[in-house]
Amino acid sequence: MSIRPLLLAAAVLASCSPPEDEPKLDRVVQWSDGDNTSAQDISITANGQLYTASYGRPDGRYRSSVRLHSPSGEPLWTGTQDPELDSMARGVHAMADGSVLLATQAKLNHDSNQQFVWMGRYQPGSSDRQQVMRLDYWDGPAEYSVPSDSDARDDGTVAVVGHGMREDEVVMLHRSGGSTPSFSVRLAEGFEEQRGGFVALSDENTAVGFNSGSNALGDRNGGDFDAWVTMVDSNGVALWTDHIAGPGRQGVHGGTTDAEGRVYVCGASEDLDDGRGGADVFVRAYDADGSILWTQSLGTAWSDACVDVDLSGDDTLLLAGYQGHSEHTAAQGLVAALDADTGAVRWQTAVAPKVAGATFLFGVDSFDDDVFVVGQTAGSFVDDDAPPTHQAMLARLSSEGILASAP
Repeated sequence: MSIRPLLLAAAVLASCSPPEDEPKLDRVVQWSDGDNTSAQDISITANGQLYTASYGRPDGRYRSSVRLHSPSGEPLWTGTQDPELDSMARGVHAMADGSVLLATQAKLNHDSNQQFVWMGRYQPGSSDRQQVMRLDYWDGPAEYSVPSDSDARDDGTVAVVGHGMREDEVVMLHRSGGSTPSFSVRLAEGFEEQRGGFVALSDENTAVGFNSGSNALGDRNGGDFDAWVTMVDSNGVALWTDHIAGPGRQGVHGGTTDAEGRVYVCGASEDLDDGRGGADVFVRAYDADGSILWTQSLGTAWSDACVDVDLSGDDTLLLAGYQGHSEHTAAQGLVAALDADTGAVRWQTAVAPKVAGATFLFGVDSFDDDVFVVGQTAGSFVDDDAPPTHQAMLARLSSEGILASAP
């Protein structure tokens, strides 16, 4: 196992090339399931079936849903979680057998602090729902267990990263199913403000990112808040770790892997801004052995962050997040495409409503030449009046995009 502390401020950045083939926004669907509705994740199958995971608060309790959408975004089917649970959707995974998995942060009632991780399998077109896992703190009773991210493979392997609280906050990684052994490991413990970031399955290994003031190896925070990216083997043993540190705050939020074992991560950093100010998007690529291939930075004069990444084809890395967030400005959704081999920026674009309102994007995926993103907006893309509450949104960007009215 190798560990490489690194100051982001000293990182070598990938080159920026002029944007090319920038797609345009051509379809936005917004919906409300009550107060504070938000779409958190998106998953598209090889034949173009598009699923989203979202939550809202229709009756004082949060309710999670998984939806099947047409290529235009119209909802075709909705699956809901157990009505006895108060839950917030965190991830969705479309499977080759036609089923879809929904991962949530759940509890038995709104006032309870006994939260747990719940994942269920749904059959689109029916009301069938089967529990796949329930994790109460992974290894014993706790005050809460909160998932940050999940991943799943068609062989039945599932992985979840998140944090729990018993005596101290602990970041945990759980993997089960498939042909490899199941395990739960502690990635960080003993300090406050510990959070999971992302998890991505890679053959028998698992890439995971988390954010905290220390990790299980005892490394202390290099600044205000640090991030770690690590690869663990099929037994949960760390193969390599990258400690992302600096005098300001760092955070990893999204990650994915490719067929060669490379890992791509994104997040936000206060120490890699090229003088722009505020926190900026950072993106980093590693080879299968954990060596850093490139690091890229994008940003405005305000706070910016990348929340999700996804590979499109063999050589394009898509990003989704937000930019321009401050107490004086409303955030805009951010979508960008990078060259996966070099980190060069191919294009980047803002997703902003017709009527002003903060927009945050939490998930990105693609099909053919179209890019799809999901998130939350307080503005309206098609009406003259802003919606009364935060709404979930699904947007499509294409090379021929002209914004069309949503149903």
